[in-house]
Amino acid sequence: MDDEIGYRDKDGHLVIYSVKSKSTKILLENTTFADYDVQKYSISADHNYVLLLHDVAKLYRYSFKAKYKIFDIVNRKIYSLHPSEDPEGYLQYAAWGPRDNQMVYVWGNNLFYISGVNGTHHPISTNGVETIIFNGIPDWLYEEEILKSNSAIWWSPDGNFLCYATINDTKVGTFYYNWFGSPIFNESHVYPELFQLRYPKPGGDNPSAFLWVVDVRNPLNFMQRDVKPPREVQDQLVHVWDHYFTSVQWIDNQSLAVIWLARSQNFSVVTQCAGELWYCVVVYEQSPPSRKGWVDLRGPIFFGQGGKNWYMRLPLPEGQHGHYQHVAMANNDTRHVDFLTQGRYDTFKVVAYHEASNTVYYLTTLENRPGERHLFSVSGKKARAATFTKCLTCEEGEGCLFFNVIFSPGSKYYVLECLGPDIPKIEIRSIYNQTFDILDTNDDLRDLIDQRTLPQIRTFQVPLRGGYKAQVRLFLPPGVTEDEVLLYPLVVFADGAPGSQLVTSEFNLHWGSYLSSRRNHIYAWIDGRGSGSQGDKMMHELYYRLGSVEVEDQIEVTRYLKDNLAFIHPSHIAIWGWFYGGYVAALALANDKTVFKCAISVAPVTSWLYYDSAFAERYMGTPLPQDNYLGFEKASLVKKAHKFKGKKLLLMHGTADDKVHVQQSLIFMKALIEEGVLFQTQLYPDEDYSLSKVRRHLFRTMEDFLNECFYIQRKDEYENTRVKKDIKAR
Repeated sequence: MDDEIGYRDKDGHLVIYSVKSKSTKILLENTTFADYDVQKYSISADHNYVLLLHDVAKLYRYSFKAKYKIFDIVNRKIYSLHPSEDPEGYLQYAAWGPRDNQMVYVWGNNLFYISGVNGTHHPISTNGVETIIFNGIPDWLYEEEILKSNSAIWWSPDGNFLCYATINDTKVGTFYYNWFGSPIFNESHVYPELFQLRYPKPGGDNPSAFLWVVDVRNPLNFMQRDVKPPREVQDQLVHVWDHYFTSVQWIDNQSLAVIWLARSQNFSVVTQCAGELWYCVVVYEQSPPSRKGWVDLRGPIFFGQGGKNWYMRLPLPEGQHGHYQHVAMANNDTRHVDFLTQGRYDTFKVVAYHEASNTVYYLTTLENRPGERHLFSVSGKKARAATFTKCLTCEEGEGCLFFNVIFSPGSKYYVLECLGPDIPKIEIRSIYNQTFDILDTNDDLRDLIDQRTLPQIRTFQVPLRGGYKAQVRLFLPPGVTEDEVLLYPLVVFADGAPGSQLVTSEFNLHWGSYLSSRRNHIYAWIDGRGSGSQGDKMMHELYYRLGSVEVEDQIEVTRYLKDNLAFIHPSHIAIWGWFYGGYVAALALANDKTVFKCAISVAPVTSWLYYDSAFAERYMGTPLPQDNYLGFEKASLVKKAHKFKGKKLLLMHGTADDKVHVQQSLIFMKALIEEGVLFQTQLYPDEDYSLSKVRRHLFRTMEDFLNECFYIQRKDEYENTRVKKDIKAR
């Protein structure tokens, strides 16, 4: 229903809240969640059942396996959901359909359908093979880089059809890694286990992906058809399946919208697919201007006038300033595109379309304020005048400058999340009169924060080469003043990945908050060239040359801070980062001689040859001689091992990292050793990319390294020392 929302209240009960009556009904008590250690849940379309997930075991970034139970709200009973072949087994995915209590689940890489909770389990696919052929769920590459989800299933609105993906990794290369096990001796595990992961690398074989549409109305005889990519995509390819699908959604009960992307990621099309044979017809195509960049054509897409018009975010040229992402309206008949917004700012995404009022809702940054994110509405007409746009959140005050929004299915109501810079709060609003109900104000968190001394925050811009401006944020110890007589160490946290953004108005507590408030360090974020939300021209500066200008900007902006802020200790400056930031931090230390005293690299990419194909090829192309072989060589940290002589570097990595393989750090270590470079390292056995189980040890190790770098004596309470200004050092 459009006017109801389900959530867990502050007492842990699962409740349904009615926007119209402003009343709350308990569906499931908190005791049930506690009894089964429920970690996730979802409510059936008819509100008669709740799907409960427990014993959740994380796999990769979005995927997990879990055990499932179904709670019957009417009869107050609980059933287990499992395939008949494996009563105690884990499922890879399970979810309700849009009608009544129909369901799908994935087990053994195969997709199953149930018409109702008590119905028969019908297999939709039978060709699934563990780690190789995936049905209804993505493989590693699609999960991490393309869909960013644990699901590859899309229901038609009426529940009669579903589209699902089959992803075949048969030709994809295999990465192997050891699992060492518990430190407690076990006779049955005297040898490490060997795990494997199909992981495509630049220039190598990629997974093959196929889309299918299934009519589920007759489960005894499923009718399946493959969704056929358009000729325009295939003509761009060397091999017929060298492409990705990046978005799938239903236009109505009979047709799909699919976005296809060439493997090179410099050509993409929006298609509409329908008919008994499910051929896809191109309604929009996109390439980067002057071929200097990549394509970022992604949904969601919203349809109006019976699918005749559609709305999504597309790039709009703003003269010499390059392209910015804006709200566009396209017509299927004419293929003509009109932009409903314009200006030197990026819209984040279109979030809803209300047909009755012909209104588009979208989240966007503001001009010269890339760190903010506001909810706007615009008339879905052919006009770009500013008078047609309306900001729905700009008057919320300085405490609310960064928003997320979730619209109801009919787009009459929305959940508005104020995410910062103040303590987050959540409201429900109506599109008609903007009246709202407050769901949560996080008072407990607010009270806790009020008892803590937090850093001072300064945000400003620093000029860069090429006429760009870096967004900079400093976290200062609480007592620092403009005429400070003490010097403080500076720690720069680097990201630098294409499209990344650190400096936003979102509320955030992090390691830098601790270092600034408790250890009297200054902590810095720098968004330089290559970062997002400041136009495609600035972001595409990294194209075919990762490890160049984004590293240069970290060095030059830090030098600017050192030279212009008198309270920064000029010889006590460090840089650190994770993944891409670890790569940037190490390169900054290698390329600089006067700014950084030391660097910490956590799970760094050290050669793009070893990273996944979708990410590396998007920004660097392939390492073939006829493409960007030289660019891969120049970007390699391994090739710069000799530059670390006499410098302080800490490398940290988990041996079970599925995203950035420990191979990256080990190859780099070999190069450092061959060059006679002394360095520090910390490996975490059986830990994945997140290092979630060893975070305390991780940060203690990093803090000890910084203390050594800055010659700060470690005490039992980690009491930091501050150094008085040394005129000669300046």
